[in-house]
Order: sequence, then structure tokens, then C-alpha cells
Amino acid sequence: MRLLNVNIQRHVDRSRLVGELLFNDPVGRRELYIEVAREHETALDTSGTAFVIAALLPCMKLGEDLHAGVPHDEHLLRNLDELMRVYHMWYPDRLKPIGVHLSGRAMETGNTPPTGLGAFFSGGVDSMQLVSRLLATPAYNNRPVTLIPVHYDGARLSSAKTYDRVATTAQHIAIKIGGSVIPVTTNLVTALYRETVRWTEEGYGSAMAFVSHALSRHLSTSCIAASITYWEYWPNASSAFTDPLWSSSSLSLHTIGSELDRVGKLEEIKRNGHARWLDMAHVCNGLEPGKVPNCGVCEKCRRTIIAMEAAGVLEEARAAFPERATRDLCAVAKGITCKDTWMVDWYAHFALALRRRGETDLARIVEHRVKHYRPSLLKRLWHAASQTPAPQHSPQAQNAAL
Repeated sequence: MRLLNVNIQRHVDRSRLVGELLFNDPVGRRELYIEVAREHETALDTSGTAFVIAALLPCMKLGEDLHAGVPHDEHLLRNLDELMRVYHMWYPDRLKPIGVHLSGRAMETGNTPPTGLGAFFSGGVDSMQLVSRLLATPAYNNRPVTLIPVHYDGARLSSAKTYDRVATTAQHIAIKIGGSVIPVTTNLVTALYRETVRWTEEGYGSAMAFVSHALSRHLSTSCIAASITYWEYWPNASSAFTDPLWSSSSLSLHTIGSELDRVGKLEEIKRNGHARWLDMAHVCNGLEPGKVPNCGVCEKCRRTIIAMEAAGVLEEARAAFPERATRDLCAVAKGITCKDTWMVDWYAHFALALRRRGETDLARIVEHRVKHYRPSLLKRLWHAASQTPAPQHSPQAQNAAL
């Protein structure tokens, strides 16, 4: 793959950072873009690094080396090499290590390097906890936070209606905290990832890295809300293990909140004095939510309502759900379904938190609903081990280890 061209295109009140990529057949020539309001054009980085980030996993899938005339960055190259090792171990038959060749000169950053602090914002519990943590952490709280809602055109659960609602929520919170918002739209999924990258297993972490680097004329630090805990680690598109490896010498990516489960995140939001934000939370997997942000009946809504009650914040968040959904919590719990082992673990933690609050009847219903889904820990570990290939060591590496 070769990065042929990078430029900024202007459309009335919008600006697009556009990269032209040439893959071997059958993928061929592709045009990727990230679009922001004209007022945020100065944040767009034309070095091309963002498009190297976007193309890495597709190139691994296609088995093509990556060539780009972007600034040679040893820190980034080391990180990308490590990322390729990780993804190849996770998916040895799908993603193969490739050569990454950056041949451009180092860019001049000017007298004042960027200092912006960005936080990806999806409107859910994870991203609200991320913003709450940034405001409460001395290492971050002296820097205004830039919230970044992103519409990945074509991605599942990333409709234009949802994006508009999340962007509006981001604006409300930014006003409250004295921050700013850069709403972003990108065609990354429709133009490239849909054919080459699995979104949940591989894609959305690199997509956030792509957006971060595209905005690196403004950002020096980009923060991502943890979607899984340290205890739950499995191959995943975004984690505290892989997200920082998308960093370069001028932009650092951080994952925040991996040490907390969902109840712990909600408790932290309340402890930091930000529980009222939760009445604007958008967590719904329903495709057509009504006037309130969430349908209240899908699995994600039920899971969130139970977690909020377990954390003692449901009262502050009731406006985010239809009144009928929070009137009878036992009925909500009786509708719980688990499609994966991690859901069983989450609901088990919710039940423990409910018991600590003295809500034993609700806890019993939650436990009853998930008990038939619970595999033994040994079975889970054995399954995980059976899916992981034994590492292959070269004779040179074995000799070096000795």
C-alpha cells in the first residue's frame, strides 16, 4: 500500500482531511477522510501519519507492506512493530506482520507544540467516567478537555441520529466543565474497514487512533474510555494494553478506567459530583429510540439500569429512560439475557453490589437469570488457552534467551 496524497478540502462550513491510498488489487485506490467544522480546521494534521494508522490493520489483513512519505518517527515505528506482534498472536491466520516504511522528513512543529487534551465521547457510562476522571485527576485537570464525538459512517450503532444526540450531550457537558467539543465524521468504515477489518475485534481502537492523529495539530494527549477491565482481558480492538501503542513521539494515547467495573465507574461519577450528567446518558442498542435517549428494554438498557441501581445513581439518571423502564426494576431484571460469558461476570458483580445495598430481592432475580449461563472459570480458561497458538521462537531468539 502507498499513501499517494494528503490534502485539506473545504466544503462551505466544513473541512476535510483527505488521504488517497493505493492498495494492490482487488482493493485498489481508496479515499479516506475525516471531516470537522471549518473552525476546527487548524487541528487537522496534514503529515499523513493518521492514514498510516488507518491502513496498518488492513495491510496486515491483505499482506501488503505499507509505504508512506510521512515523518520518520522511531517511537511510532517501535509501537507499530509491537502492535503487529500482538495482533498476529491474537489472530495468526488473519493478521500477518508487514513492513512499514516511513520516508518523509520530520515536520516542523513551530514554536508552540500542541498541548490539547482530548477525550473520546460516546455519551455512555464509560466516556462519562473518563471525563469525570480527567477533571478529578491533578495530572490532567489544569488543561481544558476537548470532547470528541465521532460518527463512523457505516459502523453498527453509529447512526446519524445517534451521533447528533451524542454531539449535543457533549456540548452540554463541555459548557459545564469549561471545555470544548470537536465533532468528527469519517468514512473510514465504509471506505476501507468494512472489507478488511472486524470492527469489534480489531477496528474501533485503531479508528480512535486514526482520529487522534488526524487532530494532532491540537492534541498532545488523547484519552480513550476503557471498555474492558484489567481482569477481563481478551483480544479486543481497544484496551489499555494496545491503545497506548498507537502513540507517536508527539501524541500520547491513554486508556482510562480499566481498573473499574461498570458499578465502580458509576460510583466514581457520583463521588466526583457528576451524577447529574447521567440523565443525558446514551447507552441504547435500539435502532430507533424515542424522545428519551434510550429504549429501556434492550439488553444494554436493562444492564445499565441494573448497574445504576447497584451503584446508587439511578435516581439521577431516570430522565435518560422511559418512565415505564425504571418503575419496576424486578421486571427489568426478569428480562435479562446473557449472550456471552463476560455478561455473566458483569451481572454477578451487579448482584453483589445490590446485596451490599440491601436490595436482596433484586439481587436474587439477577442471580437467577444468569445462573444457567455461568460456565466454570476453569472451562473459560481452558477454552481461551486452546484458542491461543503456541508462540514460535526462532533459534536466534532461543539462544539469546539462554
